[in-house]
Amino acid sequence: MNINSEKIRITKQNLTMKTKLFDISSEVEAALINDIKARDNDQRLCCMIWSKALSKQGVDIRNANIYTFLSLYSDDKMPLADSITRARRKVQELKPMLRGENYAKRQAHQENVIEQLELIEKSL
Repeated sequence: MNINSEKIRITKQNLTMKTKLFDISSEVEAALINDIKARDNDQRLCCMIWSKALSKQGVDIRNANIYTFLSLYSDDKMPLADSITRARRKVQELKPMLRGENYAKRQAHQENVIEQLELIEKSL
């Protein structure tokens, strides 16, 4: 494989990832609008997104078992939790009205965390 074909392959992969993230972002935004609790609860948000994804796959979530989910997840047919939470962070960055109640608390706590990380780094 030459360098140009490798660059094309990597570019296509990046485009696919960006497209998936964009698709997830619109679903995440809708979930944040419709469910205030999801703004502060990533597990709840992921479950909402996965439930919708399962329905799109034709799975009746009321009668499905965990094996169905795990099979689809491992076959890359379900959005990753990391992608969902990354999309949530981006949506909340761009649309502050969709931030949860814990946002201000996390921001206030951020300075303390940074100081602790600096201390850890110095000790290494």
